[in-house]
Amino acid sequence: MGESPDGALVLARHTDEAHTTGRRDFLLFRDFKFGDASQGAFSAVDIEARRGMQQPTDWHYHVCDWQMIYMLEGWSSMEFVDREDGEPRAVRVEAGDAYLLPGGIVHRELQTSDDMHALEVVLPAKLGTVSCDPPTGGDR
Repeated sequence: MGESPDGALVLARHTDEAHTTGRRDFLLFRDFKFGDASQGAFSAVDIEARRGMQQPTDWHYHVCDWQMIYMLEGWSSMEFVDREDGEPRAVRVEAGDAYLLPGGIVHRELQTSDDMHALEVVLPAKLGTVSCDPPTGGDR
């Protein structure tokens, strides 16, 4: 599915698209193709762990308005820079939890469970990723 005339229903069935590799080698992604249907307003992606993370990702931020993650199964831990004091803060998100990352917030993923499964919604649809130096107090 994906592109549709204005006002038409867009349905993404679990059999339509297979999960593929993407921006992280330990994860599999299935894009619901809502970016085209919403004329770039937002995207939604199903994310599953191929295996738990072996090591933390590098520090980075995303070029977007915001990124929402809803954890369906398993867990994920990450560090992000609290904009008030500039220090990294670790957060563990478990099944049933959700978080909203504003665009530009510096963060990195630390660990995931082998059964991690999440829904990601990004506004706008195109998500850019920019590597950056670790914050004060954050190791590589």
